[in-house]
Amino acid sequence: MRQALLLALATVLAIACVAPETTRPTPTASATEYAGTFGYTVRVPAGWRRSDLQSRAAPDPRGDPDILAGDTFTAQSPSEEAEAMRRSDTGIGPALEQTAHVWLYRNSRGLPAIAYAERQKGAFGNPVVSVEPTTVDGRSGARTTWKHTASDTRTFYEVYVPDGDRMWVVGFYLKRDPTAVRPGASDEAVRSIVESFRFR
Repeated sequence: MRQALLLALATVLAIACVAPETTRPTPTASATEYAGTFGYTVRVPAGWRRSDLQSRAAPDPRGDPDILAGDTFTAQSPSEEAEAMRRSDTGIGPALEQTAHVWLYRNSRGLPAIAYAERQKGAFGNPVVSVEPTTVDGRSGARTTWKHTASDTRTFYEVYVPDGDRMWVVGFYLKRDPTAVRPGASDEAVRSIVESFRFR
């Protein structure tokens, strides 16, 4: 009887010793999948979010008629983003720095990707490093690489992928001052969103 009690006690102790190990919570993933409403997915790093201020679910009659929809991803808080947009009349500037974006345009001229990229070269006034063919999730497209200034060592890019009479525009912008990049919003983090882009 005593031997049976000792065996039972040993079993309880063994379970107690391993229980904390088996019930330990799973570590939080460093990124979550975001499924865009217009047919794509991206992986969004922890601390990043889809911007309600800079995204659009439908064409805006006051803006570019060729923009069908678009999502912008930022690591700024809503209040920081609103303040950055307030400082710029067009919303292009501080609020767009260190963001990733997925936009869907009407390709009203029926341009192939390279021609579309060439047409967009002067859109933001940044020096163009290159315009070249690329592949995005198995589809042929084009990629334009920019710098903020000719002497800048950092580059950022956009890719263009035709889809019938539409054009996907997926890319990111870096902050002009790399020392002002907030923790968690590194160049690698913003680039990773674009590199995770997939059609669905």
